[in-house]
Amino acid sequence: MATLDTGIKLLGRPAPAMRDEGTTLRALGPADEIAFRNLLLGLDEASRISRFSFHVGDDAIVRHARHAMREAVFIAGVLEDGELCGAVELYESGEPDEVEAAFAVARRWRRQGIGTALLYAALEWAKRSNCTKLQMAFTRGNWPMRRLAGKAEPSLHLGLEKMTASVATASASSGLKLARAKWSMARRL
Repeated sequence: MATLDTGIKLLGRPAPAMRDEGTTLRALGPADEIAFRNLLLGLDEASRISRFSFHVGDDAIVRHARHAMREAVFIAGVLEDGELCGAVELYESGEPDEVEAAFAVARRWRRQGIGTALLYAALEWAKRSNCTKLQMAFTRGNWPMRRLAGKAEPSLHLGLEKMTASVATASASSGLKLARAKWSMARRL
């Protein structure tokens, strides 16, 4: 069964790590930049548009990965036998006590609960860091993100082309513990 290890520190704060046979959910740091960059470079064009809200080329992704390692307040990844298969980046949103999350999961690892595990890690980090809200912005047509955000019972704000999901960290993470447990169980099957 997966366990939550709060001994990992990132920027002086505890960060969750989850381990299952061959699978690890942990904080990513500068040593993981190449793996993170390769995860993003591996996204097809439609996935890149969903992740960044517009077309981005390889050079922009390389710059983004470098920038993320310097500017994100928290990055977590799911590794399967050492391969980074998904990541979540958290950034200060400009509002006090709020962070914004961005997700990426490699195509062959989708629909296996990795996004849910990353959302759980993001909510746990935000809660432990005294952030009251986690924001997720995505295009209206990004159905995987809509489903993922819906698991955290957000308030949704619809724009012309974008949606914003706002999750109160204090109430959301308890509902995701069940999803995390199901993910752990499914990984063992």
